[in-house]
Amino acid sequence: MGSKTKELTVARKSESLQQLRLFAKEALGNVKLSETDRGLVLLAIDEVITAIIENSGDGEGAMVHLSIEVSEASLRIVIEDTQNLFQFDQADEEQVEKMRSSESRREIDVFYLSEIMDETYYTYNKGSENRVVLVKFLK
Repeated sequence: MGSKTKELTVARKSESLQQLRLFAKEALGNVKLSETDRGLVLLAIDEVITAIIENSGDGEGAMVHLSIEVSEASLRIVIEDTQNLFQFDQADEEQVEKMRSSESRREIDVFYLSEIMDETYYTYNKGSENRVVLVKFLK
């Protein structure tokens, strides 16, 4: 058996969160995982997509791409933010401190992801995209 990949690309807007969540749930429906592990993987996906959408704002033309590849050996999830609009280089110290200490600030909890997933990778390409790859080995 080869691998099967399902993909979804949506606008990076808060309205897209529900669509991404439903897509992930359906894509993991037949994967050989316990219900507990399936729920945890869905939480890991949600952790990343929610942080991307809530932190970066609605940039014109910005998209979120979710790819879920299932093989006999593993589950590979790729989440890409096609634009990064973080303008920290134009912020002064006071603005950076305000952003950092904001109660509404949403971060990806890397420790949490590493507890759920077997491998976690993050790639940042300045000015073009953010990419998170999550891998779970299937037993």
